[in-house]
Amino acid sequence: MSSWRRTVVHLELGRHWTGGAQQVLLLAEGLQRKAVPTWLVCPKEAPLARRAQRCGLPVFSLPWRDEVSPLSWLRLGQWLRRLSPPPLLHLHSRRGLIGACLLARVLRIPLVVHWRTIAPMPPLVLQVADAVIAISDAVAQMVRAQNGVRWKVVIIRDAVNASPWAPSPDAKNLARRRWHLRDTEFVAAGVGRLIPAKGYACVVEALAKLLPEERPILLLAGEGPQERELRRRAAELGVGEWVRWLGFQDEVRWVLWAADVFIHPSRKEGLSCAILEAMAAGLPVIASSVGGVPEVVRHGVTGWLVPPDDPVALTEALRLLRGDELLRHRLSENAQRFVRQHHNPDQLVTATLSVYERLASNLTVP
Repeated sequence: MSSWRRTVVHLELGRHWTGGAQQVLLLAEGLQRKAVPTWLVCPKEAPLARRAQRCGLPVFSLPWRDEVSPLSWLRLGQWLRRLSPPPLLHLHSRRGLIGACLLARVLRIPLVVHWRTIAPMPPLVLQVADAVIAISDAVAQMVRAQNGVRWKVVIIRDAVNASPWAPSPDAKNLARRRWHLRDTEFVAAGVGRLIPAKGYACVVEALAKLLPEERPILLLAGEGPQERELRRRAAELGVGEWVRWLGFQDEVRWVLWAADVFIHPSRKEGLSCAILEAMAAGLPVIASSVGGVPEVVRHGVTGWLVPPDDPVALTEALRLLRGDELLRHRLSENAQRFVRQHHNPDQLVTATLSVYERLASNLTVP
C-alpha cells in the first residue's frame, strides 16, 4: 500500500497496441494494486481503452480525431478541474505534448512526461514538465544533453511480467501446430509495426542471402503501411514462401513459442518491449545495436547484436545461431534471468511512484 492519495491521470493518445501502450497498462495496473487512485485517458477507439476496461481500470475516453482536437482537450480540462485534490498528469507518448503542457500550466497541476524515443524534447515540454522519465540510458543521455534539464530526468526501464511468457513444456509443439509448422523446421519470429523504422526490409534481404536449406521460416506478426512493399520485395527475391504474414496478433505468445530465435532489426529504438517479451519467452534475440537495445541485448550474453541495415551481418547471425544449439540455449537462459532481475513490473511501479512522491512537496491542497 502507498501513502499517495492524489489521482494520477495517465494520458496516452496512441491508436495502436504498441509497446508504449503495454507499458501504460502495466504501470496503471501496478499502481492500482498499491491503492493509488488511477485513471486512464485515451481515444475511444484505442485498443488500450478496451484492455484497460477489461482489467477493471477506470477509463475516460474521448473522440480524439488527432492530437489537436480542441473539443476533446476542452472536455479533458473540464474533467481534470473537477478532480479534488488536484491530480497529477502523466503523459506517456509524444502525441499530445503541447496540449498536455498547456493543461498543466492552466490548471497548475504537476506534469510527468514519459520519453521513449531517441530524440530531443521540444523546449516547451522541457520548461513545463516537472519530471521526465527516460526508458533507457540512451534516451536519458539524449534528453540530458539539452540545457537545464538534467535534474528533471530519471531513468525507469520498461518492464515485462515474465511469468505468463515463459513457455510450458508442450508450448512449442502446440504453437507449431497452430501455425502449421513441422518440428524439424528452424523458425524465426518478428513482432512489430511494419514501418521503415522497424527495419524488416533488412530481414527480407537477409533471407535472400541464405541458401534455401539455411533459411528459417519467418513468422512476422504485425501490420502497417510497409506491408505491401515488404511482400513485393520478398516475392522479387524469391523468399516469399519463407515468410508467414500473420498480421496483428492479440496473443503474441503463440508466435514466440513457435520460434527458435527472435529478430528485432529496428533502425531506431529507445528500448523495446518486443525484445523484453521475447527474452521472457526464452528466445535468443538477434537485434540491431541501436539506441537502448544494447542495454538489454548484451552481445554474446543475453542475445546477439548486429549493425542496423546490415543484411550480411544478420545473415551471419542467423547462420551462427541455427548451427549452434548450445549457444541458443545459453543466450535463452541468460535472457530470461536478465529480464526477471532487471525488468520486472514491481521495479517499474515502485520507481514511478517515487517520482510522484518527490513531486508531492510541490503540491498544495486548496
